Amino acid sequence: MSQRFHFRFQAVLRVREAERDAIRMELAAAMATADTIRERRSDLAALKREAMWRHRASRLGVIRAETLREQARYEQTLALQDARLVAEEAEAELRVEAIRTGLQAAEIECRRWDKLSSRDHRAHRERFLAAEQREAEEINRGKVKMDRSQRSGE
Repeated sequence: MSQRFHFRFQAVLRVREAERDAIRMELAAAMATADTIRERRSDLAALKREAMWRHRASRLGVIRAETLREQARYEQTLALQDARLVAEEAEAELRVEAIRTGLQAAEIECRRWDKLSSRDHRAHRERFLAAEQREAEEINRGKVKMDRSQRSGE
């Protein structure tokens, strides 16, 4: 009985592992998106600081109404961009968390199928060893019978 072990649900295990790997890739992409948004917010914060310093510097000389309006529009544009990025960042973080939750579920599912595979493998090995033991006992019994018959024939 030297049959090789084959997990009966190997195809299911492979599908679950592929799904888990796809979720991992999706998580990596979502995290990269969130990082990009954070970088954009950081860049925007630098632009806002620069605009604030320019605004302060412009107060030192002659103040022109047109310059003030341009600065106000620019600051308003930056504020709107920041608000949009804050919303995008929150959405990206929610997406990352949802994907993490899905990944945890996929990991649990893979572990369950892997555990079942291990259990089946152990059971197969136990059956194999039991069959080998029975064979050895039968061979032993045959030798004992042969020895007895040879002794009685002498």
